[in-house]
Amino acid sequence: MVDDQAAVPDRGRRTMLLGFVSALALAGGAWFAGALPAGHRAGAAGPYAAGLVVCLLGLGGLIAAWLLTARSLPSRGLLLTGVLWQVPLLFAPPLGSRDVYSYACQGWVYARSLDPYAVSPRAGGCPWLPGVATLWQDATTPYGPFALLLSGGAAAAGSWPVALTLLRLCALAGVALAAAGGYRLAASFGLDPRRAVWLGLPAPLVAVHAVSGAHHDALVGGLVVIGLALCAGRSRRALVLAGAALGLAAAIKITALAALPFALILAARTALRRTVPVIAALGGSFALVSLVSGLGLGWLAALTASTGPKQWTSVPTGVGMAAGYLLRALGLAAHEDTALAAARLAGVLALGVIALACAWTAWRHRTGSPRAVVLRAGLVLLALVLLGPVAYPWYFLIPIPVLAAALDTARHRRWLALGAAAAALLVLPDGLGIPAVTKAPGAVADLLLVIAAAFLALRRWPGRVRPGDSAA
Repeated sequence: MVDDQAAVPDRGRRTMLLGFVSALALAGGAWFAGALPAGHRAGAAGPYAAGLVVCLLGLGGLIAAWLLTARSLPSRGLLLTGVLWQVPLLFAPPLGSRDVYSYACQGWVYARSLDPYAVSPRAGGCPWLPGVATLWQDATTPYGPFALLLSGGAAAAGSWPVALTLLRLCALAGVALAAAGGYRLAASFGLDPRRAVWLGLPAPLVAVHAVSGAHHDALVGGLVVIGLALCAGRSRRALVLAGAALGLAAAIKITALAALPFALILAARTALRRTVPVIAALGGSFALVSLVSGLGLGWLAALTASTGPKQWTSVPTGVGMAAGYLLRALGLAAHEDTALAAARLAGVLALGVIALACAWTAWRHRTGSPRAVVLRAGLVLLALVLLGPVAYPWYFLIPIPVLAAALDTARHRRWLALGAAAAALLVLPDGLGIPAVTKAPGAVADLLLVIAAAFLALRRWPGRVRPGDSAA
């Protein structure tokens, strides 16, 4: 009979091997079905179909291996596994999106002393324009000055492979920061820090959208997590570094500021004056990158950038789409846009209510439970994705590592893991989103989800009189 203690490492090695082989398949299929620089080549339907099958099998194997590591892999093997599974993807075309071509082209525009907030990739003459999704070829950048500094540095080399490598290194830095910050937070809460790292480092969502796709969201997520971890520290230096990290995150995507109230609550748990270094460092780092970029307040234009296509991955947008379908069936198609705008406004209002409720309860827990503060920060960041006007899978790279550090039950971690795995499956390797071809059923599902949530909320309403209760 095989000793149980010996069997666990063997099972762990088999899981590591499954994940690595799956990552190899995913990387190999990317050369035929990934987001290639020139898009789809004419007459390549056969190789594309074969590459797509290989990619999907590889992604399925990677998800299975990742879920298995939760039980079979010892802590000391987690870092090695995370690195091993990502290596093949560093030498393959991007997967899941063409945004990295947009980043490179925005950097190309900026590196040639043009204003990316006013000049699109096409107008700037970017040589990598064929790789950019049609939607963004004539669009100005929606990102902040720090993102443009990074993209400009990557594009300045003038070589697409070099630009891709540098942008991937930026995303990898975000993954490393998220792992380090999550480990530090979970350990300080008395939780198993391995679980926090497991939900981040080797996750398929990270492999596809951070390592391969090189999305800016990976760096934003890492800066937010490390910022929260530093705010939980006690030294003034840690608070200054926390503010700087959060300022840089906001200088990539301004939505990162949703984590600021919770960072300040963490800092203020012993004295309110501890928030001053955080605020000063945040404002200073944001101002510095704005000054260095030479773009001044041009980033304000990014706040009014296009919200992108209509997709049911945003719950309010899905509800608005479902209402629009109903109006169309009733012969009132002219009111579809109004229904969508109203649903998105309702989403913003719901987000505001959630953010205020989470901030208030976090303030009440500031002295007794810093974990509760971080958990609420993650919930607000998650709500920001789900209730915003548009939600792409890589947006989850920001809330997931925050939640991973604060969840304290196996059931909640399991739901988070399943959600992260599902998000990794929402786009095909070449960037075609599944929501784009499932609009009607997805929108109806969103509407039913909202109705079910409202029904459950009413059933649990504290003041509700149930049958049989006394009327007195």
